[in-house]
Amino acid sequence: MKSTQPAKRRSDLASQPHPRYNRTAMTTLIIHPEFEVQKYHALKLTGEYLEHDPETLLTKSPPDLHLLDGTVSSSIGIQEVRDLLRRLQYQPYQSPAQVGLILMANTLTEEAQNSLLKSLEEPGPLTRFILTTPHERFLLPTIISRSNVRFIKERIVIHTQEKPLNHVPAKEFLERDLANRLLYTETLIEADTQTAGTITSFLTHLLKHFRGELLTRIMRGKTAESRMYAQIIKKIHKALHFLKYNANKRLTLENLILQLEESIITLRD
Repeated sequence: MKSTQPAKRRSDLASQPHPRYNRTAMTTLIIHPEFEVQKYHALKLTGEYLEHDPETLLTKSPPDLHLLDGTVSSSIGIQEVRDLLRRLQYQPYQSPAQVGLILMANTLTEEAQNSLLKSLEEPGPLTRFILTTPHERFLLPTIISRSNVRFIKERIVIHTQEKPLNHVPAKEFLERDLANRLLYTETLIEADTQTAGTITSFLTHLLKHFRGELLTRIMRGKTAESRMYAQIIKKIHKALHFLKYNANKRLTLENLILQLEESIITLRD
């Protein structure tokens, strides 16, 4: 059933369009380092377009919302984008418009991004696209130029059962492939510019995980693995030491991630 509550104006969004981007575009690109904040604003805008309660969009799945969620896989490919565009060819079923929502659009492959271009430039009159990303550098310039870009400036407390950015479970982080671990460091760096200590907190979280693994290996008498985990702990301590003395955050994190990759591969073998 359609919501009886009046749609909120888009001007209510706590975001600011940048003057050098296309403010008349039917595509909105929402940029913030934290995914939960991206999602909050994307669902709020989607709710305005569909005249639907944004808090129930993902649970009730209205027929005029067409979603690609970059958090459920390591990448969004061209076939998924083609399927989305095919669904958007039809008229809205029950809402004033239909929305193609792509959460974490930074996971779109380059091929998938290219396949979106024509639709972003010439969408149907009742079609709107909403994309989110932690940083514009992850998207093609041609995507950016076709978008009304909104940089979300302020931090927002999102009430959620998910872990906050600096406490993504260490096991989940380490199970990601190398490209996605490096991508996550970008998100950490962006978040640290707004909340000092985000990177340190996350590395401390990793330390706790590896100390637990080390203790388990020692108790089981696995000497070789214990030495490996001890080396990993030393590398994290070294990274924390560099950050304490204002070393370049990106270089420090990338170097640590690459070193951890070597150790992870060895442990798996």
